[in-house]
Amino acid sequence: MPVYTNTIVCVVKRLLIYLFLGFTTAMQAGGVKIGDLYYNLDIQTATAEVTYQGTGLLNYSELPNSTLTIPATVTYQYRTYSVTAIGYRAFNYCDVIRAVTIPGSVKRIDANAFFNCINLRQITLSSHLTDIGPMAFYRCLNLSSIDIPDSVRVLRGSTFEQCTALKHVTLPDSLNAILDGTFNGCTALSFIRIPDGVRSIGKKAFASCTALSAVSFGDSLRSIGSDAFLSCTALQSAILPDSLNSISAQAFKDCSSLKKIVLPSGLTSLSSNTFVGNKALAEIYCYADTPAVMNSNFTDVDTMTCILYVPENSIALYKDANGWRRFQDIRPLPADKPEQPADAVYTHSDALIAPAKRFVNGCLTIILPDGSHYAIDGCRLR
Repeated sequence: MPVYTNTIVCVVKRLLIYLFLGFTTAMQAGGVKIGDLYYNLDIQTATAEVTYQGTGLLNYSELPNSTLTIPATVTYQYRTYSVTAIGYRAFNYCDVIRAVTIPGSVKRIDANAFFNCINLRQITLSSHLTDIGPMAFYRCLNLSSIDIPDSVRVLRGSTFEQCTALKHVTLPDSLNAILDGTFNGCTALSFIRIPDGVRSIGKKAFASCTALSAVSFGDSLRSIGSDAFLSCTALQSAILPDSLNSISAQAFKDCSSLKKIVLPSGLTSLSSNTFVGNKALAEIYCYADTPAVMNSNFTDVDTMTCILYVPENSIALYKDANGWRRFQDIRPLPADKPEQPADAVYTHSDALIAPAKRFVNGCLTIILPDGSHYAIDGCRLR
């Protein structure tokens, strides 16, 4: 009996080891279905990552509901796991979902997580989210608004690129960088406030945002990448902050409605073609005592009528400087510096409320995109 008993014990032990190793491998490889979704499970940390069901157009094509709520925890084989991430390509090409709620347990959304979810209209992000990967929401054609939580520090490359219905974006004060192509091609976006913490705006970050008429720049911004606002044809002004010391090539090229530019004192040079194609430009405010080095930056600008404002003691320097001497009307800077556009708040009807003009004759005023003013009761003011 002892021999048989020992043999049975050894067999059972081996089976348990094989089962455990197989379970561990399965958890690391992913593909465990719990409820309607698939997860990668990590036994050691007791955490779960939402992963994809299939590839291409078959990914989650049979979800039972277009409104998806990611659970904060999942249970598998009597063990509970905290859902902490939406994994790489988790929902890419999923055209079923229209609304997603991500719980506070999720700290990370990986690259391409919602890539080409063309019917996604609404998403509620985790309040503890710290990282949004590149192209996470690329080409979500019906996504209309996004509120980035205060826990996010960086928006990575092309996060919301080609989200052509995106109108309302709230960026948190915690943000310190907007990387390449983040909002490239968001053709419905009309206003953006760059928080004070943002130090850099990457290449093509807002390129071809053709409805973008106003940008409020934060006071810590140091660099603007090449083509950052390329072909923002509705942009009215660029009031660049004192902290800025670098503008890369073609940053504001072909902004055909741009009328006013403020260049800070710390800007010592302008890269090539920074403001080329800005035919409507009427006012330039330069705060540097020494003219910034530039070449071919204001091609297409009517230098006969565009007014160049410079420090009074530097007028002679600007009249003699390469590129700047083309301007025929050079005047001393006015006492009051142009201000950043007022922050915007959007109502459900997409009207724009400007806090600086919140009350007119004691009435809350709504400014519509066409410039008309209405009292809150609907009476047109002008």
